[in-house]
Amino acid sequence: MGYVVEGFRMVFMDRRYWRYIVVPWMWSTLIFLAVVVLGYFLFVPAIQGWIDSRVEGYEGIVRTLVSLAYAGIWFFIAGFVFLTITAVTSSFLWEALSQRVEEQITGNLAPKSSLPTMRIVSDSISRGVFSILIAILSLFCGWVVPIIAPVVLAGWVGLLDYTSPAFLRYNQTVGQQWPVATKMKGWFGFQVVSGLLTLVPLVNVLMLPALVAGGTSMAVRSRLLSHQ
Repeated sequence: MGYVVEGFRMVFMDRRYWRYIVVPWMWSTLIFLAVVVLGYFLFVPAIQGWIDSRVEGYEGIVRTLVSLAYAGIWFFIAGFVFLTITAVTSSFLWEALSQRVEEQITGNLAPKSSLPTMRIVSDSISRGVFSILIAILSLFCGWVVPIIAPVVLAGWVGLLDYTSPAFLRYNQTVGQQWPVATKMKGWFGFQVVSGLLTLVPLVNVLMLPALVAGGTSMAVRSRLLSHQ
């Protein structure tokens, strides 16, 4: 919890950070909205047409109900879709913010990753696939342990993704990051809070830079980063 609060204070109460969050914030939001809009035009008209062909005289009601159903589905999947987008883009969009946070904490210049670009791209794709698998698992676990299971699962993905820019600077991909994730100080509280925030539509978008800043702070202060 403390690292999320620290991240919030950094990015929203210190104007020096605003230059590092506006552009990636906008890109993350635009990508998310593009997925929502694209999904609407790909699926909603087709479903409406299929139902209209079988139920005549209720076209207006059908369109309304299908649109509401689409919105309802997004209420439940928005968090994990957003996590997937974050997993794929965090190492590119949020590196500058994470670097600035580390430099403020340590007082030294943050290193730059020496990993090949394709290795970083591969890492991002792996994180995206992992997020999708966790989302599927969450759908099943959510029926057995509602709320708690989705929050814990989303929080675990967030724990890895929101700290990824910091670990990648030290050439540590998700394979090296995974074993030490639970050794970071305050990792469980961060996991729970980030899971809760990530699963709430709009809040996840607004809090993304704060979570990246907080995750970076946690990784740096835990002193688990090392050159490979």
